[in-house]
Amino acid sequence: ARYALMLEQEVIESTKGEHINWYYKAAINGNYDAQLRLVHCFENGEGCQPSEDKAFAWLVKASETQNARAQFQLATTYLNYESVHYDVSKAAELLKLATLHEYFPAMVEYSRLLAFSDEADIRDITSAIKYAELARSLDATNPTLLSVLGAAYAEMGRVQQGDELLRQAYDEAKSRNWPTKNYLDLIEGGEAAMMA
Repeated sequence: ARYALMLEQEVIESTKGEHINWYYKAAINGNYDAQLRLVHCFENGEGCQPSEDKAFAWLVKASETQNARAQFQLATTYLNYESVHYDVSKAAELLKLATLHEYFPAMVEYSRLLAFSDEADIRDITSAIKYAELARSLDATNPTLLSVLGAAYAEMGRVQQGDELLRQAYDEAKSRNWPTKNYLDLIEGGEAAMMA
């Protein structure tokens, strides 16, 4: 895999696409870095013909090796409603596995999915709080985590605490130059619920 990377980055002279052959050799032998590089190469047509099917197949293979990053990538593919592979249940399973390996992006996405999913068998406010708090040990002011907690607490009837967390999420998103519309929508939704 390292040799293939050196070929790809032209540290070593090579023929066109030679790095793909070396990635294949490493990937077949279970090297998950090589498997993920193949995913990238096939998605972007770098050194080979682009192939969504091959990229997806290698992503599945990499996720089967308990690689949390691959599990997260595959989960985001399953969560893409425009993808032919759309499957929220499979995404939730993979996100949970990657969360248990303490892969931060998966922890954030899993807690968000648990809090906001329309699927009754996935939505779990108590678990959303649990995993969001676990992830906050790595980034205490993450806007997504704050919004998960805010929405979850509001749904549990702790409206004032939820509203405070949603406002913190908005402020933190703004300070990080993240888009803020979703956070404003959550705040306005909470205010509408309080007025009702």
